[in-house]
Amino acid sequence: MIRLLIIEDHPVAVSGLKNMFRAGRDGIEVAHCTSTVESAQRSVPDDQFDIVVLDLYIAETDPICNIKNLVTSYPLKPVVVFTSEESMEWQRKMFDNGARAYIMKSAPRKEIADIIRKVYDKKIVLPDFIRHENIGRIVSVTDRSLNSLTLTQRTIILELASGKSYKEIAASRKTTISNIEKTMMHLRNKMGAKTNVELIAILYGQ
Repeated sequence: MIRLLIIEDHPVAVSGLKNMFRAGRDGIEVAHCTSTVESAQRSVPDDQFDIVVLDLYIAETDPICNIKNLVTSYPLKPVVVFTSEESMEWQRKMFDNGARAYIMKSAPRKEIADIIRKVYDKKIVLPDFIRHENIGRIVSVTDRSLNSLTLTQRTIILELASGKSYKEIAASRKTTISNIEKTMMHLRNKMGAKTNVELIAILYGQ
């Protein structure tokens, strides 16, 4: 069972999330709800949930501070941003500060559930500004910085962009997770990226 900690200050949105999932059908349940990050930090231990679902805009708080505080307080718990804000800039900011997914409140229940399951499986869920149909650009572009990547590096990035975990990539390439992690760390440092999502965005020229 995937247990959610909902941080949302709109009662209607909270009610909608509570009614969205059925334990028997979805394998997802709302375990706790708070209206602020601070109240979650005070009252919800990290052994009582698996994923944080965070509203982007919470009254009288700063979205960047909110996600930074969550990542610091619950370093082993992935954060999913749940919002009506479509801005690519906000998506970038949230991913740069540790978000694992960015879900629109208008998304269908099945899509939301699928994303939550992927995050639970420690997979990267790409934001809107990185489209799966454009992944081939990583291989075909002629930018000098990309030409310096090896075929192995490009292949790993493609697999990561398609949603595979380090474990799955290591298995498909018959290598270790540590080697995949070292490769990605090297590429992030080379491209000046803080996260894998930012790295992929840089490779797209976004």
